Amino acid sequence: MPITIGRRRTRERHRQIFRSTSISHSATPSVSSFYCGCNKIATKNRAAHARPYLDRLKRKLKSFRLLPDAQAEYLIEVDPREASAGTIGVLRGLGFNRLSFGVQDFDLRVQQAVNRVQLLEMTQTVMSAARTEGFKSFSVTYLIYDLPHQNVESFSRTLDTIITLAPDRFSVFGYAHMPGVFKMQRQIDETTLPSPGVRLAIL
Repeated sequence: MPITIGRRRTRERHRQIFRSTSISHSATPSVSSFYCGCNKIATKNRAAHARPYLDRLKRKLKSFRLLPDAQAEYLIEVDPREASAGTIGVLRGLGFNRLSFGVQDFDLRVQQAVNRVQLLEMTQTVMSAARTEGFKSFSVTYLIYDLPHQNVESFSRTLDTIITLAPDRFSVFGYAHMPGVFKMQRQIDETTLPSPGVRLAIL
């Protein structure tokens, strides 16, 4: 009996945590970034494979009701390349009150080398919309150093731009080049990666 009670208390605690803070991740974009180390399934027939999953997800989400802002925080990660000011407004209307924007580097040469071209204006648009729509906070996730063509000066410019955009927080990660594990990384020209000394200097 004590074990059963403990389990019940644990389950109820998990429910309370989920009700107070929930994180959702948006769908993977149609074009994959070469640096990505995520587990994924590549398919030519995206509709046939994605539709069953999306239908199940939709049914599942219908069983949840987002609480008012004062009672909970709901975070969703957004790709600025795939979103617009209108998208941000829809998300706010659904009850999300925190946003996370993916940005790796603002240098065009670096972006092209990793197959993720994201103009500064794209990020500015969604961040401005987040402020207008009254989100509690927004952050920049996954700034990455040690990408192709990066150096201290170029990454410093990216950091200066991020500071100018004034997110509530941002995170920085070091790129782990493991093409033997992640096939997508084989598209990266290893000769363009920063040397160990430059990597350390950037850090």
